[in-house]
Amino acid sequence: RFSFYFDDYHMEGMDVTLEYLNVQPEKPVSCRLLFFAHGPCWRPGLKKYIDLFPEYFEPVNKDVAKMRAFVMSTPFFSRETTMNLDCDWAEIHNHFPYYGNYLCDDESWQSVVQRDYPKDVVGQDLTVTRDKIRGHIKDLKDAGIKSLYYVQCGGDAWIPWIEETFPESIARDSAGHVYPTWIKCCFANGTDTPFGEYLDKQLDSVFDVYPDLDGLFVDQLCYQAFDYSKSDGRTAVNGRYAFEYGITLEKKFRKLTEKAHAMNKLILVNGPFDMDISKGADGIMSEGASSIFDTYRYLCVRRPMLVHEFPVSPYHVECMLRSCLIAAAGWSIGGTPAQEKPKAWTPEITELYRKYLPLIKAVFGSELVLEENPVSCTPALLANVEIFKSRENGDYFVPVLSRSGYLYTACEVSVNLPDAEIKNAQVMYLGKEEWEDIPFQTVDGKLVFQLPNGYSACLLKLSK
Repeated sequence: RFSFYFDDYHMEGMDVTLEYLNVQPEKPVSCRLLFFAHGPCWRPGLKKYIDLFPEYFEPVNKDVAKMRAFVMSTPFFSRETTMNLDCDWAEIHNHFPYYGNYLCDDESWQSVVQRDYPKDVVGQDLTVTRDKIRGHIKDLKDAGIKSLYYVQCGGDAWIPWIEETFPESIARDSAGHVYPTWIKCCFANGTDTPFGEYLDKQLDSVFDVYPDLDGLFVDQLCYQAFDYSKSDGRTAVNGRYAFEYGITLEKKFRKLTEKAHAMNKLILVNGPFDMDISKGADGIMSEGASSIFDTYRYLCVRRPMLVHEFPVSPYHVECMLRSCLIAAAGWSIGGTPAQEKPKAWTPEITELYRKYLPLIKAVFGSELVLEENPVSCTPALLANVEIFKSRENGDYFVPVLSRSGYLYTACEVSVNLPDAEIKNAQVMYLGKEEWEDIPFQTVDGKLVFQLPNGYSACLLKLSK
């Protein structure tokens, strides 16, 4: 198959590969590439690819279009805390005793946070039961918030547990060492292994145990490596048989999404490492506003993207909110992976949400315009611009972000939509909540807007 891979959270760009070639002695290897011509702009090329393979870009559960604001919660949230959350969906995190066991059947257990965040939970009761989880699910439902249960399709396994229980399932590098991942965790191979069978039983039973869940939050679909302790029958690296680790995640994820969607459940994923594994995801989380955010934008043309940052500083919050605006994406109000309630926002952070959310809410869920060269900015170095079309009423939105805090020089935005018949234009500036009329000229068929200086972000709305 022809695949696009994103290496990890920290590396830019992607690899384009031909894989699953099944190389054998005296057997010719053949492959097929599809080429098509388009104008000198990446947008029509992406549009052609999406139209050919829509299942890799479109959500299965259309309810995801309503999911804007996100929070990370835990079973320790009180009902009062939950009822005061201003969001649409919640990841229920750290309900489990250790990574690798996501459906504990003990009468009670201690949450993994006792090891992962000991300084944050001093004196806190970390006892979890299935009834405690059910109670939090009910609180979320009463608050009008969709509940997403945290799972992985393989990935992390707590080393002391996996070494004692399923040692033969541990993935190992070319020197025989484990692959370290999260705190005291390593990769565990979930394909045709005892750990895989154990995990299958858990994933198959989640909705039986917690039928009121609205969906799943599937974490760490970004993991990719070669497991040299096993062979998948088709992978060799430097003359050694190996197992392509990512395929264990893909197989389980595909099975999981089919069952969840048959029950009309939502699937939100964090960090799919390639286009193939993202098939079936209703929404994709970009954990942070780094370069990986720019990559996931292209997977989220027809399904929502969520940009998640904890509001630990004004800098982190503003980076997240500006990314949400330029991508028409959902935002995070933070939450906590361990404590009984999120930390209160500082006045500076509260003010950033107040300023940005009116703009983000207006453009959220709109679809990226993929016509050739639909928008540009002059001088180009002054600002980032993008263009979207509303799925509800056909209006067009153009977010404009200065590249260096504030625009000290006026800039010109040109919109090229020859068939749109735009008659009205409005603008909303950062910190405002009302639309203002803005004049424009038509030059060579393009709509030309002169934007003043002295602001860091704005949103244009164009309508017939």
